[in-house]
This record gives sequence, C-alpha cells and structure tokens, in this order.
Amino acid sequence: MIRLGTPVFDLKNQKRGIVIVNYFGNNLLGKILESDPISEGQTMLLNSDGYWLLSPTLDQAWGFMFKDEQRTFGNLYKEVWEEIRLKHNGQINTANGLFTFKTVYPLKEGYIFSTGPGKSFGKSKNISGHDSYKWHIVSFAPSQMINSYSNHLQIKLFLFGAGMFLIVATGSWIIALSVTKRRRDQAQLKVMALFDSLTKLPNRRLFFDRLNMAVEHSRRNKNMFGILYMDLDGFKSVNDSLGHEAGDELLCRVAELLNKICRKSDTIARLGGDEFGIIINQLESAKDAQTVAGKIIATLTTLIQLPSGSAHVGASIGISLFPVDSDDPVELVGLADKSMYKSKNQGENTYTFSGTVPHF
Repeated sequence: MIRLGTPVFDLKNQKRGIVIVNYFGNNLLGKILESDPISEGQTMLLNSDGYWLLSPTLDQAWGFMFKDEQRTFGNLYKEVWEEIRLKHNGQINTANGLFTFKTVYPLKEGYIFSTGPGKSFGKSKNISGHDSYKWHIVSFAPSQMINSYSNHLQIKLFLFGAGMFLIVATGSWIIALSVTKRRRDQAQLKVMALFDSLTKLPNRRLFFDRLNMAVEHSRRNKNMFGILYMDLDGFKSVNDSLGHEAGDELLCRVAELLNKICRKSDTIARLGGDEFGIIINQLESAKDAQTVAGKIIATLTTLIQLPSGSAHVGASIGISLFPVDSDDPVELVGLADKSMYKSKNQGENTYTFSGTVPHF
C-alpha cells in the first residue's frame, strides 16, 4: 500500500483537515512489468536500502518487511549496488551481465514521507523530505543473453532500454515542471497579496500583520517601538510637472532611500498613494524615533534625480510610541496619522509626536 497525505486549508489559511489517498502497490508494480523495456531480461525495483519491491524471484521481494539483510540487492551484487546507490543513472557491465539503472523520486517537491509508528497511534519513527525517498529501477541483461544476440539485436535492446528511461525522464520532467509552476504561481500570489506592486514594499495588510507582531513582542519583552506615518510633500507638483510616470519613479526611489535609512529589522510599507508607514522596533528612547525621522526628512529634501528629470519633495511625519501613546495597534496608527497632518499644517518637512512631546 502506498499512502499519500496532504493538509487541507480554508480561505483564511487555517488547516481544516487532512486528505489521505491509498494506492495499491501492486498496481504500480504491474504497470512497471507491463512497460518492461527488456522483454527477455529482468526488471527490478529497489527501495533506497536496496530491498526488492519488484524482484525476478518472489522470495527476494519485500525483504524490508522482515529486516532480512540477506534478501537485499546489495548482498547479492555488492559492488553494483554501491554504484547504483551513489549515482542517479547509468549502466554497469559486469561478468554476470549488464545492469541499467535510474533513480526516481516518487514524491513531489515539498512532500514528506513517514516510515510509520512502531505502535498503534504512536509517533512515526522517521519522517524525511521528498528528496530522501527514492526508488531505483534496474534492468538486468545476463551475459549469455547479450552474447547470443547479433549486433542488430543488441542495438534494438539498447534502444528499448533508452526508450524506457526516456519515458521515466519525461514523466519526471513533467512532474518537476508542474511543481515548479505551482510554486511560482503560489509565490506570485503571495507577493500580490502582501506587497505593493510598484515599490515592492509591504502593503497595508502586511504592515498591520507585522504591527500586531511588534505589539505582542514588545508586550512580552516590555520594550518600546515607534510608528512613523509619512506623507510626501510636493508629490502632486511632480506629477503635474513631470507626469505620472515620473511620480511612479519617485515613489520607487523613495522606497529605496527609506530602505537605506532604516534597519532590516524595521518594516517599511506603502499604505497608499504617497503615504508610507514605518515600524521602528526596539527603541531605547523616543529620541531614536526622532533621529530616524530627521534622517528621512534630510534625505528627501535633497534634490532627487529621476530618469524623467529632477524632483524636489519633502516629508511630513507623525510619530506614535508603544506603549507610551497607546497599546492598541489601530489606535497607534491613527495617532501617528493625525500627527502627520499636524506636521503638514506647521509648514511641512517636519515631524510631530503624538501626545506630549518627549523631553530628551
């Protein structure tokens, strides 16, 4: 029995159950026999430990169920098994005959396999990834058979063998292509859902996810963090004078500058239009947030060179602190937003703290 299992998730990415599919192993072995590329040779299927899953003789098969090392391919053909175990595919010519082999990986990338528990309802003894679970398809043509055929029949023999491995390789390629496409599509969907398509910064959804994480982390460690809510000054003038394409170029350039100013542990997000939100983690004091805001304003008030021309903008920033101003994430953002508008009313290119202005 081959048993496959995969978790099932709902639209909120919550696990709701597990789908288990049982596949009779004899069906697979029968198909391998039907596609035997060497009709007068011997086709074998070995597991990663060298036990026969499909053997020319019944008493050799399924030896792993009895942990009988005498019933392994390696015990019968030690040197051949060492080469098969270490290589992906190839041919080995011995005094006994010609071995042609290929390694296949039945599990798709990202799947795991289990050896099963020693006791009912117990934990599995061993769980490994897809690249550790492999089979070896081996075709064996005895020396007597090879020597008895003419050159024409030998060429035909190799062509049949090549065809079988071509089928296996094609199937593996199709599976790999399918898995790669699915992973690429999943990654693209994740980027579309969590990142701004223009600046590649986290979007509003990811910003609030990380904000909630920052709140929980700061509560647990009893430290402070700050939120900077920033709006570009003069952005409309750039759009009017240089065009909307230049406006997009400016937003991307601002994103690059903010990434240089802030730490990798901080979160910089585009919240919409020309508004940005920044989570400054693990502040020693409010002065640290003031320092970052000052650097941002100093950087953005410098003339910015764009492919479409030169742009002169600035920044109005509102600052709220956890837990000084609030311990609620939504309220923290609202306070920083209001403080940003106070900065604009004060003449732009400045920053304003929420609540009482800290003394440094």
